[in-house]
Amino acid sequence: MAIFSDKIVDVVYANPEYTLIKIRYEDPEGNLCPHVIDVDPNHPDFQALEAEGWDSEKINESTAEWKRAQSQAWNIEVNTAAKEIAMQMVGSDVLLKEKERLEKETGKLTVKLEEANINYSDTKRKVANSSDAVVYDHMLEFNDNADILFKVKLWALETDIVKNADKATKSSIRKAKRVTQLVSIIDNLIE
Repeated sequence: MAIFSDKIVDVVYANPEYTLIKIRYEDPEGNLCPHVIDVDPNHPDFQALEAEGWDSEKINESTAEWKRAQSQAWNIEVNTAAKEIAMQMVGSDVLLKEKERLEKETGKLTVKLEEANINYSDTKRKVANSSDAVVYDHMLEFNDNADILFKVKLWALETDIVKNADKATKSSIRKAKRVTQLVSIIDNLIE
């Protein structure tokens, strides 16, 4: 009779080569005790282990289950440590303070948005009246600018109305010296 007989808690292979078996058993005081044996069918401890139903298939299953449990425990430990490190690196206190600050700012912005919505209608009406003047002022400001004139010519030559125009009109667009002159030529095509 082996030291572990009728007291086995679990059995696993103790090395990657599957040549050693680790048997954990409970002693009379209730302590878990390890006992390691060689995989030797002639050894009395190995024979006692087999007599209790621990053949190689059952030991393989037990070993696989033990490895899964160890892997899961390791993953939990690593994830917990990683979370702690991340919180320290990011500074969770800083994040909480920033969140509170942003919530206050959001409240202030909501009030400002409501005030802006009240004034929006008046502003929209005023802008509509002045937007036409802005367009004309802008066009006159860049009337003689060669780069702007070139871009407007390219745009004009790509429009369908100019593409369908006669050769003389296209030539006059290419020869235009000012943006206003170019607009006038295009306006004549619209009529």
